[in-house]
Order: sequence, then structure tokens, then C-alpha cells
Amino acid sequence: MTAKKANAKPRPGNDEIRWRILRLLYDERVKSGVRKRYLWRDLRGLVRDKLGFTPAETTHNLEYLIQYGWIEKETEPYTGPRSRSFGTVKELHSISAKAIDLFEEGSVFSARPPFQELVVAGNQNIVQVGPNTFAYATYGELQTALLALLQAVTLSEELTANQKVAAIADIKTAQAQILKSEPDRTTLAKLKEGLSWLSNVAGISNFVMNVLRHWPS
Repeated sequence: MTAKKANAKPRPGNDEIRWRILRLLYDERVKSGVRKRYLWRDLRGLVRDKLGFTPAETTHNLEYLIQYGWIEKETEPYTGPRSRSFGTVKELHSISAKAIDLFEEGSVFSARPPFQELVVAGNQNIVQVGPNTFAYATYGELQTALLALLQAVTLSEELTANQKVAAIADIKTAQAQILKSEPDRTTLAKLKEGLSWLSNVAGISNFVMNVLRHWPS
């Protein structure tokens, strides 16, 4: 094995790729303020240019996200001369409401209720780290890391349904604890131990390490 191959950075797992694709589409949607729809070639080009994934990584994971409803696919007819050049219909792709809820933790207007609803006024020690996610200021970075881990667990194909339920329950409990100025240290220690096994799951380990990096000592 050459030194170059030995020092090569490992490729990201499929779950991490999917999360980063959806994060890109969500950010593009929020930045533009409009529902952006992409032709297949433009969507693949956007992912490859912005995220640097290989053609195989891009196509495989985009098709997975479309199949499971994280990305919507619509068809529209071509008309006039374009129909002779490009065929009778064009396929357009956009981030789905399901995927938007993943990053915004739901909405009172979505099909499912948000994970948590909290209105905070006049308390400068509570910070908002997401549309429906708050934390005591000391733990803002941990809350952000937990939210990313929650999203990665939801998207994972490496975990069984029962494993996802257990992991999400622990993550939500940790998120609730760090809303306090003095979270229960015994509870946090148990949750840290309960979440550590996720570091061995392909595509999720980076998210777990980021959580543990910000965990209270």
C-alpha cells in the first residue's frame, strides 16, 4: 500500500452523505425564500459541486432520498420545440415538507406535532438554537450537536426501528436536561453512556463525537 493510499481520508458513510444533501437543499430553500426545483442533472451537479461527492455516491443517495420521500419528484410536460429536444416530460426535484420538518423539528402546521414547543420571554440565559429548539446558554453548542445527531439517527439505514426509538428517546431526554441551568449530572452520565454506542454506527460516528466533545464534564 502506498503512503498516499494509507493517508487517504475515509469516505463519508451513506447516512452522513444523505444528511449533508438534505442540509444543503434546506439551506438553499431558506436562503432563496422560494421552493427551489431542480432538473435531475442540475440536482446532481449541485450536490457534486457543493459537497464534493463522487458520481456514484451522489446518484445512489439521491435516489434513496427520493424513494423514501425526503426529496419530492414531480413531472411536468415540455411544450413546443423543447419537447422535440428533451422528450415529452421533465422531472423536477425539491426538498419535501418531511425533510424540512427534520431540520425545523416539526411545525404546528405539519402532519405531526413538533418534538417540543417552548416560548421564552425575558430570560437571557435561554438561547434558541433551532426553530423549536432551545437550551440554557451554557449548553447551546451541545444542543446544536444533539439536534444534528437526532437528524442523522432519523435518516440512518444502519439502525433498526427499535434502535432508532431508543436513541431518539435518549437524545430528547438530554435536550430536555440542558434546558436547565443545572442539569442532573447523574442523568447526563447515564445518557452519555447510552449514546456512546452510536459512535460505532457507520455514518453517525462523526455526529456522536461532536456531541461528546461538548458534553458537560
